[in-house]
Amino acid sequence: SRFWIDDLSDSNRRWWVTDVVEPVAVDYESWPRKKLSAHMNNCSMKIQIACDADAPKVLAVLNEAAQWLAADLRPLWSPAEIGPERVDSDIEKGLFYLAQVGEHTVGVVKFELEDMRFWPEIPIGTSAFVHKLAVRRAWAKQGVSSDLLRFAKDRAAKLERTHLRLDC
Repeated sequence: SRFWIDDLSDSNRRWWVTDVVEPVAVDYESWPRKKLSAHMNNCSMKIQIACDADAPKVLAVLNEAAQWLAADLRPLWSPAEIGPERVDSDIEKGLFYLAQVGEHTVGVVKFELEDMRFWPEIPIGTSAFVHKLAVRRAWAKQGVSSDLLRFAKDRAAKLERTHLRLDC
């Protein structure tokens, strides 16, 4: 299978990842509370769906990433896009997933099955969409974002989506 990353916007803010995904041998029958494990620098990372009580963790990771990007003059999200009301709503819809190492939340990702706002031309049922992929700075360059993308790819495959599109 092939993997591409192309810039589709004039502002260099919108990236997409497309991969023809194949079914994976992972048990998702107990989804969405099934915890998936990955190994990273001898640490066990678990990726799980966020619940209401996880909202402060999701907000903290998103805000840290937003501040880091803004300090580097690369703002990505508006305050409303990562504010408590939006995050709470997305968590209630089952869209946010946490990457945890022990008690530490090291990253988050928003995984959607439809995206009419950014991808209205994409036929429904063909793709999955990744938004708000963010990693704590202390965990940067340790494979967290790769593991979150692999998780999204595997989830898309399980749901028989042939493309994974990224707009973080």
